[in-house]
Amino acid sequence: MERKGAGFLMTLTSIPRVVGSASSAWWNKRSPAVAVMRRASPVAALMAAGVALAVSFPRTDLWIVMPFIIVMAFTEGVYFPAVGTAVPQLLPEESWQQANALIQGTSQVGRMVASFVLAPVVTKVAYWASCPIVAALYLFTSLVLPTSRPRQAAAGSLAGMLLLTFTSRFRVSVHLLLGGLYLGTLFWLLIPLYPHVAWCACLMALSMAAFVWVNIQSISLIQIWFRGSSLASVMSILWTAAIVLGLVSYAVDGALLKWLSIQVLFVASACLIAIVVTAALICILVRPTWIPQQAKASEVA
Repeated sequence: MERKGAGFLMTLTSIPRVVGSASSAWWNKRSPAVAVMRRASPVAALMAAGVALAVSFPRTDLWIVMPFIIVMAFTEGVYFPAVGTAVPQLLPEESWQQANALIQGTSQVGRMVASFVLAPVVTKVAYWASCPIVAALYLFTSLVLPTSRPRQAAAGSLAGMLLLTFTSRFRVSVHLLLGGLYLGTLFWLLIPLYPHVAWCACLMALSMAAFVWVNIQSISLIQIWFRGSSLASVMSILWTAAIVLGLVSYAVDGALLKWLSIQVLFVASACLIAIVVTAALICILVRPTWIPQQAKASEVA
């Protein structure tokens, strides 16, 4: 594959991912979120197997793997809002954080580790070659979640063995999330100040860990706020917005790198995040009523 073609394909597959995420609420209305999640997992695994088979040949035409990747991107877009909606239907509230950590953490770690391991072998398609491992993780997280709401609070302990072991004792709050964003931004700001590769890698890992932790905790908070029938629509909107904003961010960063150095871009992005987080903190301090109230138990479907 040519580098330009691979980059074009990665950009193009964002379209079905956005479509899948935006249509997730519609799928969840037609079928229970648990059923949507369980159907998306094997489809993603099957498409990933097709990608792995295609890239294993000495010469791979870009348009051969494209259908597999597009379908997997669509199912990935459907999967995450569906699983975010399904967790409150399957587990008691005290297990939501651990379940979200299992789902999001395995996806993030699995994709990064697989890409790192496969990069020397298939440099140009390492990201897509990691799809089989990520799809297997999708399938695993779908299977470990119980098929019905458990009667005891101990359910979901398997998920609790993974992330948030030390932070699950803290009650999720907006202030805690903003603190995590501040911490991640601080590590991000320090990256250009320590250009040595070891320091840079360490600070970037700490920053990404903080941001992923905030992402996981924010999903739990949204599930608490919108635990009723509106949860599927809210999850669909938020995941779609996250995908679109991610694309815009990459495009803006690429454009700014033509005029700014990478160090200046790091500092500028850290300052922008800090400004947004500070503005959010001021808003909730001045108007605490802007924070959504927890849904009533009677609204839970």
